[in-house]
Amino acid sequence: MFTLRNPKWKPYIPILVLFVVILVFHLFLWEHPDLDTARFFARVLKKRTLLEFLLKRYDSWSSRLVIEGFLVLLAKKLFLWKLLDSLLFPLLAASLAFLLNGTVKNTRLNWLVVGAILMYPFGEMQSAGWTATTMNYFWPLVLGIFSCTAPAVLLYHEKRPKWWHTALAVAAAIYACNMEQMCGVLFFVYIALFVLILKKQRKISFETILLFAADVMNLILILLCPGNGVRMVKELETTLTEGFQRMSLADKVSYALNDTCTKLVDEGFVFLVVTVALFLLLCMKTKSLPKRLIALFAPFLALYRAVLSGVFPSLTLLMLEDPVLTRETGAEPSAWAMCLLWFALLASVGATIFFLSGSRTEGLLLVLLFFVGVCSRLVVGLSPSLENSTYRTFIYLDFILLFVMLWNINRSEIKEGRGQDICRLMYGGAAVFQTVNTFVFSARLTL
Repeated sequence: MFTLRNPKWKPYIPILVLFVVILVFHLFLWEHPDLDTARFFARVLKKRTLLEFLLKRYDSWSSRLVIEGFLVLLAKKLFLWKLLDSLLFPLLAASLAFLLNGTVKNTRLNWLVVGAILMYPFGEMQSAGWTATTMNYFWPLVLGIFSCTAPAVLLYHEKRPKWWHTALAVAAAIYACNMEQMCGVLFFVYIALFVLILKKQRKISFETILLFAADVMNLILILLCPGNGVRMVKELETTLTEGFQRMSLADKVSYALNDTCTKLVDEGFVFLVVTVALFLLLCMKTKSLPKRLIALFAPFLALYRAVLSGVFPSLTLLMLEDPVLTRETGAEPSAWAMCLLWFALLASVGATIFFLSGSRTEGLLLVLLFFVGVCSRLVVGLSPSLENSTYRTFIYLDFILLFVMLWNINRSEIKEGRGQDICRLMYGGAAVFQTVNTFVFSARLTL
């Protein structure tokens, strides 16, 4: 019998709380009827079959055939989308908990995972319409993370996952890898899981091979899809700043680096919370002043731009201009200074992650995972969509940062007392703040 007082169900209370919060949030969501994206997908099946639509999209716009196929089917069924989207949150929490500890029965870890999930600004999922944005960005994230739980069974418990678990994981991977950014992230993750299992268990993970095959098939589809090229040409004609076509690859990477790092420190609530948490964890682990200063650099820069720049604007003139290093600005010292600043920012986060790791292998893998997340956002700069991209394109980097934070918190030894109370207050405060922010500014509550 289910009862919250039963110790058997206690570990699942955090996940249940998350589901209730998100379900309430979804009850007040509404898709604006004048939104072009919502109207477009809702009307697709009035004029053609689903197969005809997907073939047309493949030739003229996008390789996201799996995602858009489901999107068309759910575009007019808002209630069903709300239910499915709400259910994905507990799936995300359970999957993250399992990847972190090999179980979903750790109550403390489950609360930490739920708090971390609520720190993400889910209001960004309304930027292109709730249905379209979640199914193109959030669903691939959740299903991609879930797909990794199948090989994680072998990694943690030295036994093969159930056949149905593997089947569901492969199906989830097919959907997740249909999104270009997630496809790139999972390409690295699946290889890392395969190598880890081979090294630790001396076994070949056929589950990971199947997942990797799903990733590669989607990667081939993305690279060969004529619609992706057509969309890029149209975006070049209508949405980009003048001169993008004349940019070299190095210039595009420089623009992407500047845009990514600027938004991370100026708009990245998750980045600020994670870098502060990593700094505090490092202070608890070591008394080394050089290491502490390196770990302090990222949160200091984020706080400086967000808060102190308003107090001392004359000291932040260079940073607020954000000059980009290109062939045309190569002689400007300010452009070089900004480029070096952004490299130092990323290097400081990577170094902090490595300092916190329990072993060299663990440290290298987590650092590589962080930079894979960074690259998942940098690659947006190589396409004409950089100018119009919103913070939703950071979702994969943000959740990689949250995963790294959770990994280190779960393996840290925070002593009982005032220090632990302060950490709980800061952590819970960040989650509550972002949750309230999402409700107030994005859910559009009605009386």
